[in-house]
Amino acid sequence: MAVLVKNEMNRNVKTLGPEDTVKHAAEKMSRYWMGSIVIVEGKKVVGIVTERDILSKLVLHGKNPSSIKIKEIMSGNVITIEENKTIEDAVKLMKANDIKKLPVMNKGNLVGIITTTDIITAMDEEIKDGVNLESYRDLKVLVRRHSIDLKSETAKNQVLTFLMSNSLFPMDSISVTKAVTRAIKNIIYVTVNKPYFSIIGTLKKKGIRTDSMYFIDASSEEGDVSKGANYEKLSGPSDMTEIILSVDRCLKSKKFEGLIFDSISTLLAYHDEELVIRFAHSLVNKLRNTNVKGIFFCTKEDMKTNLMKNLNMLADYSADIDKRGEIV
Repeated sequence: MAVLVKNEMNRNVKTLGPEDTVKHAAEKMSRYWMGSIVIVEGKKVVGIVTERDILSKLVLHGKNPSSIKIKEIMSGNVITIEENKTIEDAVKLMKANDIKKLPVMNKGNLVGIITTTDIITAMDEEIKDGVNLESYRDLKVLVRRHSIDLKSETAKNQVLTFLMSNSLFPMDSISVTKAVTRAIKNIIYVTVNKPYFSIIGTLKKKGIRTDSMYFIDASSEEGDVSKGANYEKLSGPSDMTEIILSVDRCLKSKKFEGLIFDSISTLLAYHDEELVIRFAHSLVNKLRNTNVKGIFFCTKEDMKTNLMKNLNMLADYSADIDKRGEIV
């Protein structure tokens, strides 16, 4: 039985007009935790804008989003699909036009949006038996051209590093985390950037399950050393021995399959680089000895440091998120 687009699309599609400001688009994306907004003129779909469009075309160039209209940065000539078309039809459209998102229409009205991520997730988890295998392969090829198939890379590799620019770090780190939680169960999340309560709030708003995660909060946020059911607050990033001992206790419990470190390059602000390099070597060795996957977030601004050179040599896989775009 054919699987229809309307059964797998996201109905929570928000719209704006081409004359609205980019600031308005950014505010709406933030309010509804969306990665893109469809642009309409009357009932006609005329464009689409993504978070990455705003960050790469405006923020990185220091432009003011309040003074720039959406039509100046949106992608026009949008390809759409009717809701009663099949998943195979959607894949063919995506492949033919080399795109990853399709607004979904019903008799000229916008009713949803479907992405490569929606289709692959559905194929992997729900409906593979109902979809032509050739369509499945075509979609995987399309995604690989633009994206990082993190589920596949995590299955093949044990230690992975992801390079992200400072300006795109909040968005990209969440995308990687979401993909990791689909690929790995029971994760240790070490944070030296933001406090536990801030991170867990963001993850939950993004629909990321946190019930099988354990958080080690080594951020510089002031607060007493404490421990909860799924977290512990350490004294801060200045004590790497405390961090490694906490991770070691988690690894010895044999409850965890993966570890996310957000982000190891932050430690360079508190320690001599050689000390951080030794810390990284020790941590990677512990992960390999316990057969636990390791995912390290790093900023591209630190790419030329000896830490990054060492970490990339230790890793089985390294990706520059800016060059690959989407994560699935």
